[in-house]
Amino acid sequence: MSRLSSSFAVTTVHLADDRITQVDTRAGIVPGEETLEVRLDGAVLATVARTPGHDIDLAHGLLFSRGLIRRAGDVDTARYCAGADATGTNAYNRLDLSLTRRPQLAFAPTTAAANPEPGSGRGSDCAASPSAAAPIAQLQAELELHQTNAQRAYSVDPLLIGATIVGLHKGRRLFHKTGGTHAAAACDEEGNPVVLREDITAGNCVPQVVGALLLDAKLPASKLVLALSYTPDFATIRLAALVGFSAVISAEVPSSQAVDAARAAGIVLVGRASEQDFSLYAGELRP
Repeated sequence: MSRLSSSFAVTTVHLADDRITQVDTRAGIVPGEETLEVRLDGAVLATVARTPGHDIDLAHGLLFSRGLIRRAGDVDTARYCAGADATGTNAYNRLDLSLTRRPQLAFAPTTAAANPEPGSGRGSDCAASPSAAAPIAQLQAELELHQTNAQRAYSVDPLLIGATIVGLHKGRRLFHKTGGTHAAAACDEEGNPVVLREDITAGNCVPQVVGALLLDAKLPASKLVLALSYTPDFATIRLAALVGFSAVISAEVPSSQAVDAARAAGIVLVGRASEQDFSLYAGELRP
């Protein structure tokens, strides 16, 4: 069994009329989960639980989302650190990257302001707690700095929405095998996935997609739409806007700040999307 999934003996119990009617034990396949430590010049940048397989994409996406890189050429090297696990083999769970130049923030990461370090003293004053509008104002500043907010107001072909969701579902190989992963895909104007990534952690999917597009020199992504199997939140819309996606299409309902962010960024946001219907939260439908 690969690191993408593992097999266990799983007991399925069936109930009817308030009693057990059947017990069946057989092999069950679950998605893999391992912790990845991402380092920048030896210093820990992030520690994430992920499904192994696309670590380089994920690391590039994380660096981009934090404003540390703008293009693939900004990364000099990416290598797994030496180190054996309990079996005596390299687990490939520690990835160290170095940049071609001293990092200069291309835009200010929202997480630093929203989540101060414990014990730093910041954020302890309830009277000074951030308003709900603060992340939106910061996003608008980031888009202006990143030059991705050219007064855009995207529209979407309603027929593309169903095709995108179908394309996303068909491409979810690990989900069809295990039933336990989230997914994100960059799709073309026909709804076909150009890049699709699956992971046990929803928040890893879009950074993996962005990292893959970055490495393939396919950014900005203004001719692509982002398809999701999970609830879009503010962080998802922020990253989608920064790389230039024209629309975010999800099978689930977006969060309130995701709607605010999409409207502020001028991109289309669709939720509860299926092959038959959808809900439009931001943007317009193309005639």
